[in-house]
Amino acid sequence: MWKPLSIVSGLLLLGAGGIMYTQIRPDYLSEMDQRKAARTNKTSADLNKTASNTAHTNSEKDLGDSKVLLAQNTGLKNKAQAAKDEKQAEVTKTTGEKDAAAKELADLEQKLKDLGGLPRLVAELKVLEAKQAQLTLEVANTKGAIESTISHKAATDKVISGLKQLELWQKTGTVAAGFRTRVSAVNPELGFVVLPAGNDKKVTQKSKFDIVRGTTLVGKVIVTTLEQNQSICEIIPGSVAAGDRILPGDVAVVNESSTPKSLTVSIPSGAPGAPAAKKPAADPAGAPAADPFAAPPAPDAAAPAAPMEEKTPETPAADAATPAPGN
Repeated sequence: MWKPLSIVSGLLLLGAGGIMYTQIRPDYLSEMDQRKAARTNKTSADLNKTASNTAHTNSEKDLGDSKVLLAQNTGLKNKAQAAKDEKQAEVTKTTGEKDAAAKELADLEQKLKDLGGLPRLVAELKVLEAKQAQLTLEVANTKGAIESTISHKAATDKVISGLKQLELWQKTGTVAAGFRTRVSAVNPELGFVVLPAGNDKKVTQKSKFDIVRGTTLVGKVIVTTLEQNQSICEIIPGSVAAGDRILPGDVAVVNESSTPKSLTVSIPSGAPGAPAAKKPAADPAGAPAADPFAAPPAPDAAAPAAPMEEKTPETPAADAATPAPGN
């Protein structure tokens, strides 16, 4: 009798174990998946932190190099100015010598008329004419040297202005008006996107972009990590509508608050894209100023063309340098 009872008890235990396994298996598998995802996210975050530190170091080095180059070109400018002043003094001196020679020639011609002695006076006259021709040639050569110095100074001033503009844009998170590119990657869990443009396209740290799809504003991002060929941007909290999300291939257009015309600091005259300095609007009530990052920028027809991807929002598909949606 005890053997059938033992068999029945064993079968009941096996059935109970099977039921318990089917109940806890989904939770167990879910927990394993969550642990795997957590390890993956931690690895990705560590890689992003390392890339961020590397990009920050590179940006600091580039800024230091720009300052050194600015100092060198300032020295060249001062040198060119000194050379110009020296040549101008030589022109003044040579012109005075020419005038003195012309007066001497006139005096000799008068002596020829008054005293005679034609052969001697003619010889002296020829000597003075030759001296005048030589001085005239020296004046022409000196003027040519001055023109060359002025041209070199203008080229140096242009280089210095461009370096000052680059330094200012790097400090203020400014990008050329009309610049656009496409989103190459999105990480919605960590809240960042990747743009395929970095130092090589003159994107700057803390510059802001509107993400548009067609004519619809999808969201807003700000550059937090700058690399040579790409930028990692944080998605501005609350800028993406509920139920929507930023996708690879969406167009990133520089926000108006990150364009040169938004600067309140003067850029040296002669620098490409230099706007006139303007004062911030007064706020008598003490309330915070309106966010200039609240709307997508309109195309700036007055802004100069920059050597980047600058196209109007109506023709995003013409941007061959960025991947199409879904790629």
